[in-house]
Formats: sequence, C-alpha cells, structure tokens
Amino acid sequence: MERLREKELILKIRESAKTADIEKKVKELENARKALMNILEDVEEARKKAEEERNQTLAIINNFADGILVFDKEGNLSLINPQAEAFFDVKGRDIIGRSVGELETFPTIRPVAKLLGKEIKKLSRQEAELNENLILEITTIPIVRDKKILGKMVILHDITRGKAIRKNRKPNLFQ
Repeated sequence: MERLREKELILKIRESAKTADIEKKVKELENARKALMNILEDVEEARKKAEEERNQTLAIINNFADGILVFDKEGNLSLINPQAEAFFDVKGRDIIGRSVGELETFPTIRPVAKLLGKEIKKLSRQEAELNENLILEITTIPIVRDKKILGKMVILHDITRGKAIRKNRKPNLFQ
C-alpha cells in the first residue's frame, strides 16, 4: 500500500511538472503570437502609409501642369502623366514599357524621342517643336536614391504661347 501511495505521489509530481512545462510553452507561444500580431500591425501600418504617399505623389504628377515622362534604369517608359498624353495625343497604355527608340515610331513623340536619344541624355531647357501649335521645352533629370540612378525623368514644359508673344512683340524704339 505504501508503495502504491509512493507511485501515486511520483505520478502526481510528474503530472505537475508536465503541466507546468506545458503551461510555460503555452505562455511562450501566446507571447510569440502577440509579438507576431504587433509586427503584422506595424507592417500593415507601414504599407498603408507607403500607399498613401504613393497615391499623393501620383495625384501631384497627374495634376502637374507640365508633361512628365519617367523612364526606368533600362530606359523603358514607366510613367506618363495626363499632360504628356495630351501633348503627344497618346494613351499611356499604348506606350508604357517602350524604349525611346520604340517611341520614335510614334509621329507625335518622334521630335522629343530624337532629342532625348536612346540613352536619354542630359538636357536642360532644350526646345522641340511637335507641330506649329506646340513647342515644348525639355529638361531631363536623373532619379537617384542612395547614390544609385533608378531612372530618368523628362519634364515637358509648353512654351508655345511665350514664343508667340516674343515673336509678335514690336521692337522698342527707345532701347
């Protein structure tokens, strides 16, 4: 009988130890779950913030008065804003992903594409006449992050009206 009580006591001690071990592991798992949930919340918050910033940047680009073309590091068009679409009378979906060389096949884009060159050379306030009613001033700038060139942005500024005013201006006799 004494032996039976002894074995029973040993079993209770083992059971108690196993229960404590299981409870400890459950608590560790619960803490790990909480930590993962916090990480997921942080990631979701960062994703939402990045998406808001992206949407804000796209809103600025889409409402910009000048035309904007963005080329990736391989020289393929990755973004065109509505003003540039209007200048060239094209839809972005028809030209996104194309190289400058491929853009030369579009008659309305050809003057700008030729000026840019296949390597999208550095330009500052270079003029391109698309037609008799549209003269653009073109500037290119590299897109840089962490000292790496990620692509190039082309800014297309309509100078047609200013050119017409200067052309029609009468010379000042008192100069």
